Amino acid sequence: MRIFVDMDNVLTQFNKQMITYLRRTNLELIQEKVEKTWEIAEWFEGDKNRIKKSYAYIMSSVPGFWAGMEIMPGAKEVMDHMMKYHEVYIATAAFWGDTCIPEKVRWIRNHLRKFDLNNLIFTQHKELLKGDVIIDDKPKTLTMFEGGKIKWSYPYNIGVEADVEVVKWEQVPAALALIGQK
Repeated sequence: MRIFVDMDNVLTQFNKQMITYLRRTNLELIQEKVEKTWEIAEWFEGDKNRIKKSYAYIMSSVPGFWAGMEIMPGAKEVMDHMMKYHEVYIATAAFWGDTCIPEKVRWIRNHLRKFDLNNLIFTQHKELLKGDVIIDDKPKTLTMFEGGKIKWSYPYNIGVEADVEVVKWEQVPAALALIGQK
């Protein structure tokens, strides 16, 4: 199978990292918003334009933001297993600025040493990818991808259809098996 795996909030703990960095700007977190909305500016009290400028700056310019993210528990082991039996790609968004792309590459080198960097795809348009399965959390991606869909379940993507929903990496092999039977 050709499998596309998202990075942010699937392989990495993106939300946790973003909250850590935005708290340094003295913004007040609204925890229930983090769990319910995709829009980062809604996670905090205050001027939404200031918040958007803060997270845009962090994602584009702050050294260590991308490379310093924690890996999701179980991701390394399941990715290593999948790469033995499947054609696995990491498909991830690239953000403007100097840090995102090199730091995402460094993150992969540090955490997924067996991953072939030739299978790394930077794109804002995952709906254009052609393959058997995508593992992602973004509602738009899950709606538009034409192959099998494994939804990394979060409150912000409730109601988005997928073939299988998972909340941890240990569930992914069984999800792939289910999709492979269809």
